[in-house]
Amino acid sequence: MQDLIENIIDNATKLGASYVDLRFDTTQSTRIRVRNNEVTTFRTLFEQGAGLRVLVDGAWGFTMSSDLKKLASSVDKAVKLAKQSAAHRTERIEIEQQRRFRSDVEWKTKRPHDSLSIEDKLEFALETNKRPRDLSENIAMVDNTYLEGDISRWFANSEGTFIKHSKPVTAAIIRLVGKLGDRMVVRSKALGGLAGLEALPYDDFLQIAEEETGNVLNLLEAKAAPSGDFQAVLNYDLGYTLAHEAFGHLGEGDAIIQGDSILEGKIGEHVASDKVTIIDDPTMREAIGIPAYGSYPFDDEGIKAVPTTLVDRGELVSYLHSRETARKLGQKVTGNARVEDYKRLPLVRMSNTYIKPSTYSEEELLEDVKDGVYLVDSRGGQTTGQGTFHVGVQMVYLVKHGEKGELRRGTAIAGRTLDTLKKIDAVGKQISFDIGGCGKGDPEQSVRCGSNGPPIRVSSITVGG
Repeated sequence: MQDLIENIIDNATKLGASYVDLRFDTTQSTRIRVRNNEVTTFRTLFEQGAGLRVLVDGAWGFTMSSDLKKLASSVDKAVKLAKQSAAHRTERIEIEQQRRFRSDVEWKTKRPHDSLSIEDKLEFALETNKRPRDLSENIAMVDNTYLEGDISRWFANSEGTFIKHSKPVTAAIIRLVGKLGDRMVVRSKALGGLAGLEALPYDDFLQIAEEETGNVLNLLEAKAAPSGDFQAVLNYDLGYTLAHEAFGHLGEGDAIIQGDSILEGKIGEHVASDKVTIIDDPTMREAIGIPAYGSYPFDDEGIKAVPTTLVDRGELVSYLHSRETARKLGQKVTGNARVEDYKRLPLVRMSNTYIKPSTYSEEELLEDVKDGVYLVDSRGGQTTGQGTFHVGVQMVYLVKHGEKGELRRGTAIAGRTLDTLKKIDAVGKQISFDIGGCGKGDPEQSVRCGSNGPPIRVSSITVGG
């Protein structure tokens, strides 16, 4: 296979490409989805394919195929597309030069996927779906998914880099809908990681299903959350959402180049309080030792993964970059070019983006809150290039004189990203790990991201926005 890949790259170079890279993927996956005791998805698939990217006359060309040998016969197509694109460009694309790597990285598993039968996996999915509905007739819908994959990616380029990376992924997601009269509540939770079955202890996930059932039932009885500006403690998931959704996308190099970020031209300026350091770290590992969900050893341009500090004690010190965006902005490559699969072109993407933990326990974060709220778990969010955000919140607790009290139903928080980051006055010491995903591009590409971080305290945030 290596010989064929290198021959394809050599051929593209002979046809006029100044740079060439190729990604070849193989994926063995299983997905089981159950909705109210009905199995809606039950499939095991093997997929493979390769994508070839060429840089000719300052423009990109691309072709892909599910068959590596067929890709070899369409190299001229990619070169032709690049030349056609170059004829209409006013500015040549250039990329930052990098030294070559040769590496074979395998993230091994303690419990391989084939160590458990497909029948046992189906039984787990069915039991997960059944358990909440057995606990209460007010659980109107349970929708849960079990997924696993064994993924290998080969990357090679015309500079001599040749990398193979193999990794497992295992995850389960549950979504519950509770209904009481005309009131409806939705909760969701996930468990898993970049590992084999050890990343998903079945008993732990069944316990999560029971705990989330209790949360739904309590929320059905709860009053509406208050609205207004409040002092607030945000749990780890909402702290992550601020770091990733509200801030992180603004720091992606392509957004800076496109003029779609308020962070443009702000390197060296204070964009957050001095309590805030924000890091993107594709080398991050969870407390149990497995890679965090957004981790990788090399990005999809063959750049070795390294942590990047975006904000250092309030000061913006870096953006995230691909080779192209780094060259255009005259900055260092950060190893953040990622693709969903072989069918796509690399985009600048985050990995595990989080606020660096500090020294506060959760009790210490709460104790200085006289009349505020404790906000728990994100329900997705949106941000704009102009620096505003709107994030759903799944649960709210009232806080009086440092004590967490009455539960209230979900709500939303909103505000200006930089104003909110400047109002963070304390950061927790306990970092939590979760699994997540992020969509970007047109057509949209989804990549794995770690939903990691500590809780944070904000002196004021708009609730119910």
